Amino acid sequence: MNNLSVAKINTAKQKQCETCDLGYLCFPEAGASPDYLKNTVQRDRTYKRGETVFRAGETMRSLYGICAGSVKTSTINSDGTSQITGFHFVGDILGMDALNGKQYLYDAVALEPVRIREISYDRLKKLAGENPDIQESLTRLMSNQLAFDYQLLMPMVGKKSAAQQLASYIHALAQRFQQRNMPDTEFRLTMSRNDIANYLGLAKETISRLFSRFEEEGLVTSHAKYISIADPDKLASLAVLGDPSP
Repeated sequence: MNNLSVAKINTAKQKQCETCDLGYLCFPEAGASPDYLKNTVQRDRTYKRGETVFRAGETMRSLYGICAGSVKTSTINSDGTSQITGFHFVGDILGMDALNGKQYLYDAVALEPVRIREISYDRLKKLAGENPDIQESLTRLMSNQLAFDYQLLMPMVGKKSAAQQLASYIHALAQRFQQRNMPDTEFRLTMSRNDIANYLGLAKETISRLFSRFEEEGLVTSHAKYISIADPDKLASLAVLGDPSP
């Protein structure tokens, strides 16, 4: 393969990874060793829908960047029931919460066919200590991930009505997709309504009823798992202010 072909492939890969926080590590600023990535990335892996990426309690050895598809994370409550802790999409990094205790805190399961880049954290940390650019990129990755996780946690913060929780959740998803340069007014909800209900702490029937109400009020339209935000401003208002006073 000639140098021009290699350059085209690398450019295409870089454009594909622009929405991913790992892009800062795969394509660091000038000065990084050109061989550092192949010495750090263990492998790219694919998972079928329902397959487990890692389980709670396993020793943390790698970070997992989602290159395609989506993943849900969950933990087991004291009563033995499963509690969904988050939904993760292209550009998100899984395993960051294990950096302190060195054990994954939740199960990560593919919601659909997923392609993931697995990175050895020990190797990455060693390289970060040797290269300021990589250290800066790693710090930025951690900061961005915390911000994104907090953004999707907001629907459950404070005393909100069920309608406000669902509106906040849809609005947060739209904002997240926008920040990733992905379609933010029309997208596919890869998680089931039962999963959404579990995550928000609501009944599945409540979620179904609210989606019907949102359609009647012209906030969204939906078909199967596809959703279109018909009135972004009204949805944002409901998410932030709640139901208007009668």
